[in-house]
Amino acid sequence: MKKKLIYVILLALFFIPTIVKADDLTVKVDNKKKIYDFANLLTDEEEKEIYYLEKQYIQKNNLDIAIITLDNNPYGDSVDSTKTYAIDFYNHNDFGIGDTKNGVAVIIDKTSKNNNLVTFGSAQEIYDLQKINSINNSISTFISEENYYQMIKVYLTKLNNYAKTDEEELLCNDENDNKYECKTPKVDSSKKIYDFADLLSNNEERELLDYVESFINKYNMDMALVTINENPYGVSDYGSKVYAQDFYYYNRFGIGTSHDGVILLIDMANRYIYMATKGNAMLVFDDNRIDNITEVAYNYLKNGNYFQGYKVMIDKASSYAKSGIADSNKYYCIDKDGEPYKCKEKPREVNLGLSLLVGLLGSLIPAFIHTRKYRGIKLATEANSYLKDTNIDVKTDQFLTTFTSRIRRSHDSGGSSGRGGFGGSSTSHGSGGSFGGGGRHF
Repeated sequence: MKKKLIYVILLALFFIPTIVKADDLTVKVDNKKKIYDFANLLTDEEEKEIYYLEKQYIQKNNLDIAIITLDNNPYGDSVDSTKTYAIDFYNHNDFGIGDTKNGVAVIIDKTSKNNNLVTFGSAQEIYDLQKINSINNSISTFISEENYYQMIKVYLTKLNNYAKTDEEELLCNDENDNKYECKTPKVDSSKKIYDFADLLSNNEERELLDYVESFINKYNMDMALVTINENPYGVSDYGSKVYAQDFYYYNRFGIGTSHDGVILLIDMANRYIYMATKGNAMLVFDDNRIDNITEVAYNYLKNGNYFQGYKVMIDKASSYAKSGIADSNKYYCIDKDGEPYKCKEKPREVNLGLSLLVGLLGSLIPAFIHTRKYRGIKLATEANSYLKDTNIDVKTDQFLTTFTSRIRRSHDSGGSSGRGGFGGSSTSHGSGGSFGGGGRHF
């Protein structure tokens, strides 16, 4: 009996170090921080912004989240090692909401060059394999570029989009904040293309979706394409604008707290193309850029080639997004509620006219004083005075001054008391706050 007891004790002593070692493989952390950049892939400012987005995700969806970066995985360098670390890290540090520990863990593992999304509790029902694959496909561009900050932001955006369930219905509002039931249809905001007017073939929709998703993932701005035959807000430019804004707001489009993104509406009732911008997209797409984007599509839309019209607009929008904030808006920022404000001061400009006037006076005054000596000399003022014995006739020619003006297309036909602007962007206040935008008939 004693020998058996000794064997049991020895076996226990043998396994205890193994058990302790297994517990120590993941780091003990404060689970309130939510982001753990052990591989130092992010700046302090990037960590702060991601943490803010994580807090919003938790509050909105009642799901916990942990984001981890590793450059030395104690479990090894295989795909399974990455997943195992994420699971143990989540459980060991007591992440999760409720009895079933609802939440997700996102891990970027430099050891195995693998990224993984692991779900727990109710999150396993929300994010099925198809959605997880879709999320992973969305970050492929940033993996090759090693742009980990954008990669994590896309993860959070996609997780938010797929977690949307039966949320409380939103009420739309006019420029005076009068509430009303939104007149646009309720849609799945992850689809991005809504061809209610049946202007596109299935193949064209699929191809455009690739362009749209590439724009979203590359520039971290949302995008929706909408076509309609009837407009519940009426046949007017103003009605097209309100439809675009309400559709965007009512269906919760946009990335981040400022709901960054654009919507391109083809309103066949009014034969009008309208581009609405929200959040940081208002800084990128000023009035001039919006004019150019809608202009490139004019001939295609006029001739009924709606697919090509959308395609060239997305190409043009991508080109502007790549170049960043428009020069006309470089002194402005967007706050967390999506409202523009002046965040930088323009350098003091020299008044060229005043400088020229001072310089001119500085040269004329001495000349005037000098010429006073010769007041007795009468100067000839007409050419005739010099023409004594010639046959040249003197004629007077009169020239008419001409000028060319450019008339900007209206960015808010129909008018509204909520209209305003900043920098080079016209804005209006509607459902969801401030929007930029503009359009044209075709």
